[in-house]
Order: sequence, then C-alpha cells, then structure tokens
Amino acid sequence: MNKIEEYVEKIYKKFDEKDEETKILKEETKVHLLEEVKELRKQGLSENESIEKAITNFGEEKTVIKEMSLILKKQSKFINVLKKFTIILFIIACVCLSINIADQFINRNESDIYTADENTTTYIFDVIAKKIKNEDTLDSNLKNEITQLLDEFNAKHNNGLYYLKIAREDMPDINYEYKIDIPEGSIEGEYGSVMGVYSEKGIEWGIDSNTTYEQTSYDYKAHSDARNKMINRIPNRLGRISNYLFVVTIVLFCIYLMSNIYLKRTFLRNRFLKI
Repeated sequence: MNKIEEYVEKIYKKFDEKDEETKILKEETKVHLLEEVKELRKQGLSENESIEKAITNFGEEKTVIKEMSLILKKQSKFINVLKKFTIILFIIACVCLSINIADQFINRNESDIYTADENTTTYIFDVIAKKIKNEDTLDSNLKNEITQLLDEFNAKHNNGLYYLKIAREDMPDINYEYKIDIPEGSIEGEYGSVMGVYSEKGIEWGIDSNTTYEQTSYDYKAHSDARNKMINRIPNRLGRISNYLFVVTIVLFCIYLMSNIYLKRTFLRNRFLKI
C-alpha cells in the first residue's frame, strides 16, 4: 500500500501539516482509499489494479491539489472577513460595556433618582433620615424641625402624608409621632414606609408612615418615571446593547471555528462519493 501513502503525501505536502485539521483529513483520505481498495479486491481485481482504480476515481494529483487550494483560498478569505467582523463587534461591545460600568460607578447611589422629586414622600423620608442618622435621641428642637417639615409638605400636598412615627428599634416606646386628619373624600392608602436608618453610634431608627391613596399614586408614578428615565439613559442602553453584541460575537466565533472544518470535509465527502 506504499503507493496509496505516496499519493496522499503528494496531495497534502503543500498544505500545513502542523494543522490538526489537515492531519485528520490526511488520515481520513488514506483510510477511505484503503477501504476502497478492499472493496475493489472483493470484486476480483488484483491489489495493484485496485490501488490504481481507487486513485483514479479519487482524482489525478494535480487536479485534487488545485481544487483543495481553491477551496482553502475561499475559506481563508471568508475566515479573515469573519474574524475581522467578530473582533470589531467584540471591541464595540467592550466599549459599550465600559461606558455602562463607568456610568454606574459615577451614579452608584441610584437611590438619589427617587429622592430628587420634592413632591414625593421618599424625599421627605430622606431629609428626615439625614437629620436623625447621627442621633441617639430626638430632642424637642429636632422634633419641631421634623414637624415643620411635614406641615410644609402636607400644606402643599393636601395632607397626603397624614401619619408618621419614629422609634428606636431597641426601645418599645415611640420617640416621635405625627398625625393629622386626612381631607374629606381622600382615601387612606396602604402605603407604609418601614425605613431603617442606622446611625454612626450603632443605633437603628425605624420610620413608619401612612399616606393617602392620592399621594401613594403620585409617589408610585414618580418612582416609575425616575426608574424608566434611569433605564433609558444612553449608558444603560449601551450596557444592554453590549450584552447582545457579546452573544453575537460568541456565535460568530463558533461559526469561525466550524468553518475551518466544513469546507475541507465537504470537499472530501464529495470526492469520496465519486469513488
């Protein structure tokens, strides 16, 4: 069978024999030719006749080499374009993700988006939290400040925040309580803030509240609008785009790997079918 091996060696000598796929294809070519020789021997041909016929059926050396070179050239062109496109998409995805990460770091305190609207109870809770977070007790001056803050808010918003209490979590007593009558026709809301405020002295304050249905509805809409505004900001959009681009680059990379195999195997399969 030395003639088969010589024939195969001549076909593949111009190709990169270090390439793993080339080694596999070379071995497969040899195996198929040897199997064809066995089949021809069963039909009554001598060994030399079987070898000659198998080689003839597969193709003259120069013709096979020319066809494989053409296929590899097309493959190389396709792969290079695919590789460049994949790299470009990957770079774009990295840039988009970097912008998104940088923006998240700069605006890492996203709770600010909910306290920006002074007409929401969340804004009031944030102001109160800042006043009491470093206190271990609420003196009369601080209580008066909180009452004045709530009165001013309710004067503008039709008594929307009609109940609020502040208590230390380690004590059963209420440290501060604010309560007013809701306007006639208003509906009491179920919205209750159970907000924990930790002081630098290790004390946790709890802020509980109740609002009217109208105030609750306004707060919900304001929070939704703020959240949507944050989600639809360009850096966040770029972050979502980067996720899609990374998926596309993974798919293209898989296509790139498979394309290295497909054209060569298609060529050999067609050649073997002719035998």
